[in-house]
Amino acid sequence: MAMSLVLPARRPMRAADLAHLPDDGRRYELLDGQLLVSPAPTSAHQLCVTGLLRILAASLPEDLVALPAPCDWRVAAATVVQPDCLVVRRSEVGGAVLTRTPLLVVEVLSPSTRLTDLGSKRLLYERAGVAAYWQLDPDSPELVCLERVGTELVVAAHGSGDTVVSVRRPARIHLIPSRIAAGG
Repeated sequence: MAMSLVLPARRPMRAADLAHLPDDGRRYELLDGQLLVSPAPTSAHQLCVTGLLRILAASLPEDLVALPAPCDWRVAAATVVQPDCLVVRRSEVGGAVLTRTPLLVVEVLSPSTRLTDLGSKRLLYERAGVAAYWQLDPDSPELVCLERVGTELVVAAHGSGDTVVSVRRPARIHLIPSRIAAGG
């Protein structure tokens, strides 16, 4: 089983340090100065991302766009993440990295990233002010949709298999976890 690695550093890493890492197919992210290294995603994982992107492209208003990883979102000088999918305003696209908080962040759970996605990344997204955070488990298949209520992300919708999951952020969308896992 592959695992994400957190590599120790003599000092907290910063966004600029990522430019010195190899372009080797792994995902390099920073969480509060700590480097996370994840293996390249599996084809089943990418099939979920593709299915999700198709649904979002057909459902989002024209001023919003869905982007797949790798797409750096620099949350702070020592925090740069690459969610599996994110939704931003079309006007924010074009720079080397995203610096504004996405409207939606999606993580497709995999054995190597599950604990990080459900734990420290969820807390990061909550702290950063993300309006909606979806967790998609392709193995179940199961979808948990969290939405901001005050300062917290709380479960707004949840479903598995052929259950219809309805959300209102970033737009009104009806999702079926089994169809997403099958590529849309």
